[in-house]
Amino acid sequence: MRKISLLFVLITVALLSSCVDDKESATVEQIRTAKTEWLKAQAEMLKAQGEAQKLLAEIEKLKVENEAKNEAARLEIERLIAEANAAKTEAEAEKLLAEAEKIRNEAKAAEIANEYQQKIYELEYETRKAEEAYKQQDFLNKLNAAIIAGKLNPELEQMYADYVKALRKLRNNQNEIANNEDRVNRYKNLISDNFEVHLASFQEIIKENQEKVTTAKEAIAELEASKTLTDAAIEKKINELNTKLEELTKELDSKTAEMINTADEAKKLLKAICDAEQAVETAKQEASTKEKAYEKAKEDYNSNPTKKLVSPFEITVITSKGTERTFPFPGYPEFEQNITTKITAEKEKQATTIEMKTTAKEEAEKELAETKANLGKLEKAATAAKAALTPLEEIINEQKTKLEKATKDKATYESKVSELNNKKTAAQTDYDAKKGVVVKYTNELKDPDLTPEKKAELEALLGVAKTNEAKALAELTKASDAVTANDAALATAKKDIADATKALEENETAYEKAKENVTITQKAYNDAVAAVSEINQGELVVKVQKAIDELEIATLLADEFNTIVDNAAKTTETLLAEMNQAKADWDEAVANIEAAEQKKEEAEAALENSAYTTLIREANELSSQIERINHLLEILTSSDIEGINEQIETYKKEIKTAEEAIAKAEQSIKEFNALASDEEKNEELEACIRIQNEEYQAEINVLNNEISKLKEIQPELQARVDRLQAAIDAAEAALAE
Repeated sequence: MRKISLLFVLITVALLSSCVDDKESATVEQIRTAKTEWLKAQAEMLKAQGEAQKLLAEIEKLKVENEAKNEAARLEIERLIAEANAAKTEAEAEKLLAEAEKIRNEAKAAEIANEYQQKIYELEYETRKAEEAYKQQDFLNKLNAAIIAGKLNPELEQMYADYVKALRKLRNNQNEIANNEDRVNRYKNLISDNFEVHLASFQEIIKENQEKVTTAKEAIAELEASKTLTDAAIEKKINELNTKLEELTKELDSKTAEMINTADEAKKLLKAICDAEQAVETAKQEASTKEKAYEKAKEDYNSNPTKKLVSPFEITVITSKGTERTFPFPGYPEFEQNITTKITAEKEKQATTIEMKTTAKEEAEKELAETKANLGKLEKAATAAKAALTPLEEIINEQKTKLEKATKDKATYESKVSELNNKKTAAQTDYDAKKGVVVKYTNELKDPDLTPEKKAELEALLGVAKTNEAKALAELTKASDAVTANDAALATAKKDIADATKALEENETAYEKAKENVTITQKAYNDAVAAVSEINQGELVVKVQKAIDELEIATLLADEFNTIVDNAAKTTETLLAEMNQAKADWDEAVANIEAAEQKKEEAEAALENSAYTTLIREANELSSQIERINHLLEILTSSDIEGINEQIETYKKEIKTAEEAIAKAEQSIKEFNALASDEEKNEELEACIRIQNEEYQAEINVLNNEISKLKEIQPELQARVDRLQAAIDAAEAALAE
C-alpha cells in the first residue's frame, strides 16, 4: 500500500507539471469520454455475467428437482411392482402394474418437459455468455484504444497498460471457471447406463481433443516463428495482429448480435423437439396399450370363454381386506342353444344378495355410529360414579381394587360365554353334519350294484367327506377347550368377587351402592369402547367389516359372473375378428412410432443446422482466435524468449494429453463395438460402462477441484483490478486539478 501511495504522489506531480499543456488537457478529456464508455460497457458486462450465473443456478436447480422427482417415481414404481408380484389375484396385479405404468409415463413426460426447460435455460445461458464475452472484449478494446491514442505521460500510460493486463487475467480466469463448469456439466450428461450414449460420448471426446491438438499446433507454429523475428518484424507482427484483432472483434460483435436475434427462433426449434419427443412417448404408450389389447384378444380367441360357462366352474373372489371366498357353479350347457333361463335366475339371486348385504352393512354402520356417539354420555356416567366413591376410598381402597379387578375379569369372561358356547354348538352341529355325510357315503358304498365309475366317484366324495369330518372334529375340540378354559377363568373371577364382596360387607350401604354403580357404569363404558375399538377390532367394528366384506364379495361375484357371461356371449367368429382388428391397431401404432421418431430426428436436425447453432459455433471459434491473438500479443510485447519456450512446452503437453485421450476413446469404441455384437458378453459390457462412468466421475472431481482453486484466486485478481482502477481514478483526479 505504501508503494502505491508513493506512486500516486509521483503521478500527481508529473500530471500537475503538464496540466498547462492544452494538448494534454484535450487528451485527458478524450480519456474521460472513453472512460465513461468503458464504465458503461463494464456495467453491461457485469449485468450479462450476473444473468448468466442466475441461469446456471436455474439449470442446476431444475436438474436437482428432476432427479428428485425421478427417484420418487422410481421408488413408487418399485413398490407397486413388488405389490403386484405379491398380489393374490391377477386382476389386482394388473391394476397395480397399470398404476406403475401410469406413473412411469407421467415421469417420462415430466422428464421431457424438464429437459426442454433446461435446454431453454442453457440457450439463454449461451446467449448471456456471448453477451458477456462481447462486453468484456468491448471494454478491453476501448481501454487499449485509449492507451494507444492517449499520448499521456509514461507513468499513467503504464498504469493503463497494467490495468488492461489485470483485466485480461481476470477475464481469462473467469472464462476458465466457466469452461470447466461446462465440462463438468458435459461429463454429468455423459454418465449413463445407455450403450449408444457412451459411443456418442467417445465420438465427442475425439472431436474435442482433435480440435485441441490443431489449435495447440497452430499456436506452437506462431510462437516458434516469433522467436526468429527482428524488433521491426515483431512490431510489424504486432500491428498485423492488432488489425486482425480489430477485424475479428467486429466480426464477433456481428455474430453475437445475430445470435441474440436468432435466440427466439432457436427456442421455437427447441419447443418443436420437445413436442416431437412427447409425440414419440405418446406413440410408444399407445403401441404398448394396443399390444396388450392384441395379446388379450388373442388369449380370448385361443381360450373360448363359452367352454368355461357350459362346464362346471368356480369363481374365487378376494376383498380389498384379503377375505377370500370360492363359489361353485354347475355350468350352463343349455347356453350353447341360447337358453339363458338359469343364468338370468342366478343374476337375480346375486342382485337380491347384494341388496341384502347392502342393508346389513348400513345397519351395522349405523349401530357403530350410534355407539360411538353415546361414548361421551357413558364416560360421564362412569366418571360421576367414581367421584361418589372418593370419600370412601381411604377406607376401602384395597378391597375396591380387588373387587374392580374381579368384576372386570368376570365381565370379560361372561361376555365370552355366549360366543364360545355358540361356537361350540355350531362346531358340534357342523361336526354332526359332516359325520352324517361320511355315514351316508359309507352306506351308499355298501350297495353291491354300484358301477365302477359310480363307486370311484363315491369313494372320492367319501375321502373329501372324511377330511371335512376330521377338520370339523378339530374345530369342535378347539371350541370345547375354549369353553372349558373360559369357564375355569370365570369361576376364578367369581371366587375373587365373592372374597372381595365379603371383605367389603362391613362397609356402609351407601358405599356398596356407589361401588355397584361404578361397576355398572364402567362396564357399560368399557364394553362400548371395546365394541368400537379400531385397534383391538371391537365387536361392532368386526361386524361392520364383516358386512362390508360380505357386500364386496357379493358385488365381486356378480361382476365376475357377468364378465364370464358377457365373454361367453361372443362367438368364435367375433373373437377372431376382434383379434385381427387388435393386431391391425397394434401394427398401425408401431408405424406411428416410426413416424413420430422421424419427426423428432427432423426437429433435432433443424436445430443443429439452425442459424443460432451455427452462429454459436462461429462465435466460439472467433472468441478462441481472439484469445489466442491476445495471448500472442502479450508474449510479443514482452519479448520474453524464456516465456515463449515455456508456453510452447505447455502446448506440447496439451497435445500429448489430447492425443492420449483420442487414442483411449478410439480404443473404447473398438472394444464396445466388439462387445455389442456378442450377447454373451453383456455382463462384461455393463462392467465397462460402469468403469467409464467412474472415470467420468473422476474427471468431474478433478474439474471441481480446479474450479475451487480458480475461484480461490478470483478475489485476488479482482482486488488487483480494483487497486489499479483506484490508482487510475486518483491520478485522473489529480490531473483534473
